[in-house]
Parts: sequence; structure tokens; C-alpha cells
Amino acid sequence: AVAPVARQRQCYAAGKMAFSALGSELHSPSSAKIESTAAPANGEAMPTVTLVDGFFCAIRAFYAHERWSPETKKGAPSGAIYGFAKLLLRLRQCSPSGHRGSHLAVMLDSSIEGLERRRLFPGYKRGRLKMRQTQTEHRGTDWVLEENSRATISAGLTSQLTQLPILCEALKVKWFRAEGYEADDLLYTFAEAARIDNDVWIVTRDKDLMQVVGPRVRLSAGLVTEDSIVDVDWVVRRWGVRPDQLGDLLAMTGDVSDSIDGMANIGPKLAALLLQKYESLE
Repeated sequence: AVAPVARQRQCYAAGKMAFSALGSELHSPSSAKIESTAAPANGEAMPTVTLVDGFFCAIRAFYAHERWSPETKKGAPSGAIYGFAKLLLRLRQCSPSGHRGSHLAVMLDSSIEGLERRRLFPGYKRGRLKMRQTQTEHRGTDWVLEENSRATISAGLTSQLTQLPILCEALKVKWFRAEGYEADDLLYTFAEAARIDNDVWIVTRDKDLMQVVGPRVRLSAGLVTEDSIVDVDWVVRRWGVRPDQLGDLLAMTGDVSDSIDGMANIGPKLAALLLQKYESLE
């Protein structure tokens, strides 16, 4: 079981690999690659970088407006776009820290089929691909997303996700997508580059990204409330391990949403105890 789990561990560490692979192309957010939200009154940029998990936040907005779904003049659903636009406008004025940030950028996913992670571990997200192919054949939809371990197929949501780059450009917010990589990889890459001389906030609740949490990197759902902040202490309380051990824990326990099988008879509590004793999967 060790060899497959080692490959699964590589999947969870893919953000670190992306950092070296993309580092020459994607510069630090403190450079001109990411546009400043605005300079403070003293003319000096505040060292706070906000990175947004685009699809995660848009899907979250979609479900937040599921009962009351705003529509365009032509009757097309626009709940995801509406909620995401509100989030970006708020983040332009105030970072999740509660203070005005210096830089803001959105990271978007590329197609599942060409992911570098699938080369490292061919079984990665195989369930999503199978469902996507089935639904495309029988219902004509072309996107499958999962939230809370259930598949959600919505042509209305798909059409809104494709509009995110247009929305970002209209609001003058820099956005990035790299073929072969997920938004997670880009978020990890930029966070690693920016944490050297900036405070970094990542707007997401994706547990995979909790690996990058550290003294200068925190996660937030986008709201300025104490219980929405994911820092090192939060990760230790929730998972029983440090952020840098979380990839090993997830590789051992598996993850249904990513088609990671994990190791037989090992759940989160046992995995945490093993990592507390032995430090790492190796």
C-alpha cells in the first residue's frame, strides 16, 4: 500500500511542484504582474496580498443564491456572477484581515483532463471524469463539479463560470489560469512567492490549501470574522497535525472527492496519531 499512497502524497504536494515549474513564469504578486487595489494615503503599498480561489468562491455564491436566483435581462441565471462580483468589490476595499490590502488576484482552474496531477497519479479525480463523460453524452452538459461529496451538474452554473475572466477584467482584477494546473497549484505558487515579504490571505475553505498555511499565510472564507480565519492553530485543532503534515494525512486517509483511495482502515484520528509519532509518511 505504500507505493500508491506515496503517489497520492505527490498529488497533495503538487502545489510545491508547481511552484518550481511555474516560478520562472509567475512572478511575486508584489511585482507588476498583479495590479494594486489602491495605494494607501501615505503612498506606500501595504504588504497584504489577497488571492482568491475563483471557482470555489463562485460555486459558493451560486448555492448561496440558489433559492433566490438573480437573472439577466435575457433570463439567464446570474447568482454565481452576482455573488462573486460582490466578493471582489468588497476585497478591493478591504482584505480579509479587516484592513485595506495592497494586491488582489483571482486564480482559475484549467480542464481536468490535462492536469499535471493526473500524470503523477492517473486515478486523480477519475470519478469526476467518468461522471462528466456520462452526463455529456446523455444530457448535453459539459461540466461536473462536486461540493460536499455530491456531484452537481448545472448548465446554468457552467455558463457563469466561463464568464469569470470577463468579470475580473471588467472590475480590473488580475486573474490567472495555467493549462495543466489547478487553481490550488497557482494559489500555492503565488502564496509561496508572496509570503517572503507580504502577509498573504487566500480566500477559500479548500482543505488541500490548508497545507500552505503558516505564520504569514492564512485562509478565509472572505468574511472578516474570527471563526472564518484558518491559521496554524486552527489546522492543528481541526486535523491534529501541522499544516506541512496535512498532505501526508490526506494521502493516508484518502479523499472521495479527488478519488484518492488512501490506506485501508486508517481514518483521520489514526493518521494524525501516526504523524504525531513518526512526523511524516516516509
